[in-house]
Amino acid sequence: MTLAAGQILQFRLHTRLVPLREAKLTIGRLQVGQNLGSVVQKALANKLPKLINTPADRRILMLKRQHMNLYPRGILAEIQKRTAMFPELTQVDEVWFVETVGYETESILYFERDQKGRDGFMIDAAGALI
Repeated sequence: MTLAAGQILQFRLHTRLVPLREAKLTIGRLQVGQNLGSVVQKALANKLPKLINTPADRRILMLKRQHMNLYPRGILAEIQKRTAMFPELTQVDEVWFVETVGYETESILYFERDQKGRDGFMIDAAGALI
């Protein structure tokens, strides 16, 4: 991208501190599309029937987050908008996210339920807690 003299570039910075074995800074570029609702709807249509039809004491809906611009609070908001369309959601006890953004480069998966970071955990490719 080339900026003309005097042109101002505006951007939004999203940060999160995650404990790792060694200090790293990752910078990614986001291209925000307007299709989050349809992505969430497709995921619910695919996952909910399998989850609800499996005998269980507790049902945890696990959603993969592989793009930096798909923030969990936005995904949760889209799920809430679709509660009438998916009455099976009333049978879901928890929604968890597994973030795979850093898997290719760091071999780390980050799991999170509480979007304030209070109950997240990370595992490496060998399954060890970090």
